[in-house]
Amino acid sequence: MKIAILSKGRYLYSTQSLLKACQKRQIEVDILDYSRFRMCLQSGNNLLEYLNFSLDDLTGIIPRIGHPQTQISSYILDFFEQKNIVSTISSYGLLLSRDKFRSLMKLQFHHLPIPNSIFPEQYGSLIGVVEELGGYPVVLKTNGGTHGEGVFLIKNKRELQRQVQIFRSRNELFFLQEYIAESKGRDLRVFVVGGEVVAVMERKSAQGSFKANLHQGGTATAISIQTEIQEIAIKAAKIMGLSVAGVDILISKTGAKILEVNASPGLEGIEKATQIDVAGQIIEWMIPQMSTD
Repeated sequence: MKIAILSKGRYLYSTQSLLKACQKRQIEVDILDYSRFRMCLQSGNNLLEYLNFSLDDLTGIIPRIGHPQTQISSYILDFFEQKNIVSTISSYGLLLSRDKFRSLMKLQFHHLPIPNSIFPEQYGSLIGVVEELGGYPVVLKTNGGTHGEGVFLIKNKRELQRQVQIFRSRNELFFLQEYIAESKGRDLRVFVVGGEVVAVMERKSAQGSFKANLHQGGTATAISIQTEIQEIAIKAAKIMGLSVAGVDILISKTGAKILEVNASPGLEGIEKATQIDVAGQIIEWMIPQMSTD
């Protein structure tokens, strides 16, 4: 039994937490920089190579993929999938989770609750879109942001025009979403492993911000949630093709709404807030999967 953690940040908290969880269980483990893989398609023979390291005896991988490397990393995951290597995320799940609007479409197709969201016409009137979403303030999001970046609370027409102009000058896709004021800068991060909720934290935005994201200065506390919300998170992870996922949920006056589903959720915030060994939960889920595959 041998696991590879695919990570460019060897000393990042999440990578180290997973490393220690493997070592504690006496599982052979290596950290591989996913930017150093070499893929070869030659005469019908598909090969994935990593320096002088043998990949033949791997039984499981834990991808910790940064956002800029999403596309190329999905190719790497495809190689491992062809070899039936157990993975915490699929190549499909990685690509889908990094496309915010497509993710919301997929979740809604399966009747899961999401905030009202509109992908506008390229040259159409955004004012009409704002009105459809209940007027200002409205949330403007890039389609591929992470860690709370690329998310803006737009309070008037001038702000909307200025930010949209910036997005369009960069050829960035964006969409608009209803602002749910009653959430008061709070949301839930529900951590799902192998079809079970293993930890939950409530995040609260920093003073002066509406984004409940720890990378944006937010704070977190452990919390218990209703079975209904747990079921929503579990179903969302399954639909997205993710055995390990961080499902972000906002509570509105009409109930829970899924903001997004993260394929490589960080472990530091959730482990420190809840005092739960989430990395250990991930490895415990992988062990029987690797034993049977």
